[in-house]
Amino acid sequence: MNKRLERELFKTIVEHTPLISIDLIIRNDKGEALLGQRLNRPAQNYWFVPGGRIYKDESFRGCI
Repeated sequence: MNKRLERELFKTIVEHTPLISIDLIIRNDKGEALLGQRLNRPAQNYWFVPGGRIYKDESFRGCI
């Protein structure tokens, strides 16, 4: 049994549903911040702070 939504339905849902995310700024004793560099498109080679999407029923603490 396929549990995936059809591509167009998924796209419509994503376009009309807010996504909650959390980003972290992690600094060391020198005040330097931890950054990552994206490997994948569409933001390939851009710098970012760690973080990500919060999933349904997931707490803020649980997503860190």
